[in-house]
Amino acid sequence: MILLPLVGGVLTLWVGADLAVRGALGLARRWQWPSWLTGFLLLALGTSLPELFVSWQAAADHPALAMGNVFGSNVFNIGLVLGLVMLFAGKKGTTRPAARLPGKRELTIVGLVFFVFMRNGGLSPVLGSFALLIFLWILFRAFRKGSLEGVGQEEAPSLLPSVWSAPIMLLGFAFMFPGSSWTLTGALGLAAQVGWEDGLAGFFIAAAATSLPELLTCWRVVRHGATGAVYGNVLGSNIFNLLFVGGVVILLAGGIATTQGLILQAAIHAVFLLLFHGLEKLPAAHPRLLGLVILTLWVMSAVFLAGGIPIPAGP
Repeated sequence: MILLPLVGGVLTLWVGADLAVRGALGLARRWQWPSWLTGFLLLALGTSLPELFVSWQAAADHPALAMGNVFGSNVFNIGLVLGLVMLFAGKKGTTRPAARLPGKRELTIVGLVFFVFMRNGGLSPVLGSFALLIFLWILFRAFRKGSLEGVGQEEAPSLLPSVWSAPIMLLGFAFMFPGSSWTLTGALGLAAQVGWEDGLAGFFIAAAATSLPELLTCWRVVRHGATGAVYGNVLGSNIFNLLFVGGVVILLAGGIATTQGLILQAAIHAVFLLLFHGLEKLPAAHPRLLGLVILTLWVMSAVFLAGGIPIPAGP
C-alpha cells in the first residue's frame, strides 16, 4: 500500500505530461517554431510541470525534498535521459543546434553558485529572486532568437489536429494537480520506509518520478524525426527546473538551509551541468560511446550518493 500513491501519482503525471506535450507540439507547428525552440520552451515546460507541482507542494513543509527534486531532476535529465538517447538512438538522437542556444552558460553558472551558497550556509530568498530574474531574461532571449530563426528551420512534429492543441495542453496541466500530490505522498512514505532523509527522497524518488515525462518525450520526438528538440528539451527542462522551480521553492520556503545531503547533491548537480555545458566541444563521432560514459557517471553518482558519504560544511 505504500507504493500505491506513488504509482498512481506517477501514472497521472505521465498522462498529464503526455497530453501537455501533444498540445504543445500542435501549437508549435501552428506557430512554425523550429524544433529546438519547441523543445527549449514548450516541451521543457510541459515535461517539467511535474517538478514544479511536486516541489511547490513540498516547499513549505519539506523544503529539502523540494530542492532535492530540483537537483535530482536535472541530473536525471542529463545522466539518464540524454545518456540513454545517445546510447540507443545514436546519431539520430544527438543532433545539436548549429548556433549556441541561450541560457546554457547562465544555467551552469547558477548551478555552481547554488553549490557555493549551499556549501556556505544555504540558499536565501534573494538568491531565489535572482534565479527567477535570470530565467525571465533567458526566456525573452530564446523567444526572440526563435522568432528570428523560425522560418526554414526543422519544424516540430504534429501529433494531433491543431484545433485541439490548446484544450489538450490545458487538460494535461489539470491532470498534474492530483498527480503531484499523490507523488509527494508516495515519495515521503517510501523514504520513511527505507530510512532516507527528505533531500535524498527528493533527489532519487521524486526526481525519477517527475522526470519520466522527459525520457518519454525525448524518445518520442526522436522517433518523429525532430532530433533538435532532444537537446533543446534537456536544456530547457534544466533551466526551468533550476531557475524557475528552484527560485519558486526558495521563496516559498523562505530560504533553504544547508544539510550534508543537499551539499553533496548540489555538488553532483554542478558536475553534471559542467559536463552538459562541454558536450558541444566533445567529439560527436561516437555518440553511443559518449552516451555510455554519461550513463556510467550517472550510475556512479547515484551509488555514491546512496552510500551517504558526507562532506564537511563550510564555515
